[in-house]
Amino acid sequence: MQRRLTIALLATALASILLVGFGVLAMAQISAISNAENRVRDRLPVLTSAPAVQDQIGRNDRGRRALRQAFGFQRIEPIQVEANGRVTIGNGRRRAPAASIDLTLRDDEITAYLDHETVLISNRSAVLAVRRLADNDANTSNGTPGILVQAPVTTVTRQAVVWFLLSSLMVLAGAAAAGLWLARRLTKPIQQIKQTTSAIANGDLDARASVEGNDEVADLANEVNQMAVDLKRSRALDRQFLMSISHDLKTPLTAIAGYGEALSDGAIDDPKRVGNVIQNQAQRLDRLVGDLLDLARLDANRFALNSTTFNAATVVGRTATGLNPKASSADIALVVHGKTEAQTLGDPDRTEQAVGNLIDNALRFARRRVTISVGQDEAWTTIAVSDDGPGISPEDQNYIFDRLYTGKAQPSQSENSTGLGLAIVKELANAMGGDTKATVSESGGAKLMMRLPRAGNGSD
Repeated sequence: MQRRLTIALLATALASILLVGFGVLAMAQISAISNAENRVRDRLPVLTSAPAVQDQIGRNDRGRRALRQAFGFQRIEPIQVEANGRVTIGNGRRRAPAASIDLTLRDDEITAYLDHETVLISNRSAVLAVRRLADNDANTSNGTPGILVQAPVTTVTRQAVVWFLLSSLMVLAGAAAAGLWLARRLTKPIQQIKQTTSAIANGDLDARASVEGNDEVADLANEVNQMAVDLKRSRALDRQFLMSISHDLKTPLTAIAGYGEALSDGAIDDPKRVGNVIQNQAQRLDRLVGDLLDLARLDANRFALNSTTFNAATVVGRTATGLNPKASSADIALVVHGKTEAQTLGDPDRTEQAVGNLIDNALRFARRRVTISVGQDEAWTTIAVSDDGPGISPEDQNYIFDRLYTGKAQPSQSENSTGLGLAIVKELANAMGGDTKATVSESGGAKLMMRLPRAGNGSD
């Protein structure tokens, strides 16, 4: 990458030099031609209007040489312009023009010449001009007399070209140095980020990219660091998940195995009580396996949803009624209030499952009371379950619906609950187009909310 950046900068600098150089040369050439034409326009009328000068031009080459030096022309010749526009030098003598100069005038140039105007013929190296003599209005058999001059076009000198090449080399050297410095400055943090990602891929979740600044590369480094933090937490959660699942599976299995062995040995005096224990432990296992299957289906997008319009208040009331015996046994009051008609779009069975998980979680922490409320606004139906328990700390509120979360933002070895119930609530709400949120209730306990899309306008 360093090589590509350096080459790109050098190519850009070279292209800029060439573009500017050719542009300056073209403008200098245009300016030089314009200056030469203006010089001819200013000086040629003097040659055609002064009789003494005309006499000296026609006398000999020595006189013309002196005039060339005085006026700064390369060439001064007496001419005759024939009716067809052909220019002849001197007294009827024809001289072939240079290949780059056309000495046959066009019709418009003939007209201008006869009107005593200066006729210019320019090219890159010289300006050729003809003008009729001012004191001669008669045409001869050889043509109309006049004067021809040729002025040089000053172009870029060799010294200027040398200086241009030297300055170009200096610019290219500076661009190369700047390119190397910039390439190293840009690629160094990228290399560090690459090393960090490689270390993370190899299992070192403590690797961090220390890139300073406030640009896109620094943002990328921060994202990589955040990814490492999330991966580390996810790995810790996975580890805790295995420990929690092992514990939750081992406890009922141990009880079932122990009581089963006792039954087979005939050491149980009350088989009915033992049967109830085994049944309760089997139901506990069934609930745990069901939660695991639900999460697996949600992850695989294979969870069946029957989306329809239903009254969320009815579903909440039915769910609370089903869990009221469990609440009564724990001496906790279940209170439902809010809207009695809340038309909602979603799966009523899955909504009942999610509300049941919310209530079940609240019963684990509540002291005396759990409140379930149903509300609606223009877009959402909100189901909130509040308890009067110890509440949720602000730093924990963003993690309460994460899998395996049991009360802290980071998992610990002491956590022995799988924490799958609230994770299922979050997944179900997302699958039905809603979301979840955790906050503090009015009594200081936890308030867990689930939002689902409102169907139609509902009823107030």
